Amino acid sequence: MKLFAFLLALLLSCSFLLAAPPTGDGVSFDGNSGFRVEAKDINLNPKAFSVAVWVRVVKTDTTQYLVALGSPANDMTLYLHRGGIRMIVEADPATPGGQGITYDVAVAPLPEPGTWTHYLGTYDGETISIYKNGIKQAFIKAPCKRNAFNTPLFIGASAERGRGLAGSLDDVRLWNRSLTDAEVAKVFNGETVTNGLIAAWNVAGKKDTQWTNAVAGGPTAVVFKPGVSAQSSPSYPSLNNQKIDGYKGIWFTLGQFSEYGDKYSGGLGTYTTNHTPLAIYAPEVQKTFFVYGGSIEDRRSNTYPQREGRSHGDYLLCMAGYFDHTTQTVSKPTVVLDKGGIHDPHDNPTIAIDHDGYIWIFPAGRARSRPGFIFKSRQPYSVDAFDKILEDEICYPQPYFVKDQGFLLLFTKYTGNRLLYYSTSPDGNKWTEHQQLVAIKRPEDQNGGHYQVSARFGDKIVFFCNWHPNGNVDKRTNLYYLQTTDFGKTWTKVDGTPLTVPVTEVNGEAQIREFFSKGQNVYLHDVAFDENGNPMILYLYGNRHEPGPVNGLKQWAVTYWDGKEWINRDITTSDHNYDAGSIWATENKWVVIGPTENSPQPWGGGGEIVIWESSDKGKTWKRTKQITHNSPRNHNYVRKVVNGVDPFMYFWADGNPDQPSISLMYFGDSQGNVWQLPYTMTEDSQKPQKGQSQK
Repeated sequence: MKLFAFLLALLLSCSFLLAAPPTGDGVSFDGNSGFRVEAKDINLNPKAFSVAVWVRVVKTDTTQYLVALGSPANDMTLYLHRGGIRMIVEADPATPGGQGITYDVAVAPLPEPGTWTHYLGTYDGETISIYKNGIKQAFIKAPCKRNAFNTPLFIGASAERGRGLAGSLDDVRLWNRSLTDAEVAKVFNGETVTNGLIAAWNVAGKKDTQWTNAVAGGPTAVVFKPGVSAQSSPSYPSLNNQKIDGYKGIWFTLGQFSEYGDKYSGGLGTYTTNHTPLAIYAPEVQKTFFVYGGSIEDRRSNTYPQREGRSHGDYLLCMAGYFDHTTQTVSKPTVVLDKGGIHDPHDNPTIAIDHDGYIWIFPAGRARSRPGFIFKSRQPYSVDAFDKILEDEICYPQPYFVKDQGFLLLFTKYTGNRLLYYSTSPDGNKWTEHQQLVAIKRPEDQNGGHYQVSARFGDKIVFFCNWHPNGNVDKRTNLYYLQTTDFGKTWTKVDGTPLTVPVTEVNGEAQIREFFSKGQNVYLHDVAFDENGNPMILYLYGNRHEPGPVNGLKQWAVTYWDGKEWINRDITTSDHNYDAGSIWATENKWVVIGPTENSPQPWGGGGEIVIWESSDKGKTWKRTKQITHNSPRNHNYVRKVVNGVDPFMYFWADGNPDQPSISLMYFGDSQGNVWQLPYTMTEDSQKPQKGQSQK
């Protein structure tokens, strides 16, 4: 028996250390339980270590932990979250930043569901790096200021319930040193790297409730079912249909960091440009009704449950308010939907107004993990109270009410990544089946993907979209156009030529400008019409998705239909892919307003707001006014009011993209005058402060 045990140990320590892609099913995880190694049994060096896994996921739309030391966002974590595989290291736990953040993170692209994918994270005391299939994807500086880890290790689960892996793992490894690029490639290619190896859990070592370590003397992992941590987000009473004491925007960071910060972050109360409209002027009552992603003091989200609540945004509320042009006051905003601990402004709402004056709010869903909603006001032209009408799979909602016909809703579903759909309703209560509009794929692609922006001109509803090659949102490219003039019965090119939907061809008739062959990304902003109803789109294009000087400045541009052909005009540049503004067009003047001045946080989303004008239909552009100055935080996502009139023509939020911050909200007029929406309100209505806050 002893001889057998010795031979088994020898076999485990040698032959099972190979890291070739698994050929079997690996060790399965159901999302409810995982494995745990006690802190005393795992001695990982905080100043230099590496962690590697082969993983096969079932889905990618929920948070799933692969390997973690301690509670979520503490010590070290390799996990799937918000569109990527994240490598977190808490290098300096004694020095929290804003909202208590003490960690840094590098992010790699997601795996394909059902496919074995190799991820390896390294930390050398100065830099976190993450690799996918042997190739470095991202890195971030994180100087180490700690001497030890003193928490348990979790595999396929976290210390808290609800974040377990749904899928399989194999060849989970830990080294007490940082591997080199060459060594990472060797591990991926199946070569053995034993120097510094302290743990290796392979499928052959899984026996009932234990997972034996393939490294001689290494710790055994035992089955673990997470309970509810004392740090879990508390359950708060719902705030639906309650008033909030001011306009507090949501602050957010995606968590996909590279050398110059996150892919996007900051004050995102008026995010995304694919959420539209956000504001509508109602001449019947001389009020501008608007929606945004707000927050509240002293509540913390379930995204970062270990933090205390902060006034600078951690708990998302879908908000509605109005500006009364007669009294020049704003109402206290109303919570349409308390998201119950969600932090993500992808769930922000959009707005429509029907022929009777009822306000319809469309809080967005997220992927296939959170549904979208439709709410209707209880009284016409009122935001005091709303009733839920519908819950459905609705992402990036873009609703339009057409007189005598009803609602046409453009939206996205994650049926092969982000594909475009529409539905109609005569009354907002009963809706048609979801009809697919765009699902472009090449023959070799498994997935498609698109973002769209849209607008209405009379009975004509139009949208522009881009294309995500094989579903890769970080390679979004090209421009496409579709329109309907008969409430969705037919969809056509701009000249009325019918198109077959769903559109599926990369270079088909719907394409109006090609960027893919140049390797350029395209980020969509806003749609406008000239005096003849000809459409135009404001957008930005440039190289790659990561911010920073290595990928250069981004070009703002407009493409418009002049009645005969599509014309492309460049406007100006800015320093971030997610700088976003709006466009207006009259017979004599086109106007673009957006954050094109690259301060105060350069290479972060947003900046100072600038007005650009053209009097020759986009051939030349003149910078006519900078409307924010010496700001403490970047301004971003300038959003146009439908049928807007002065002084509330557009609105936006500020926020520091480099660290969590307060997010103030503003609106402006056609002359570039600025008002701050009151952050704190003691009355049911209040006059906004003219000028820019330095708070």
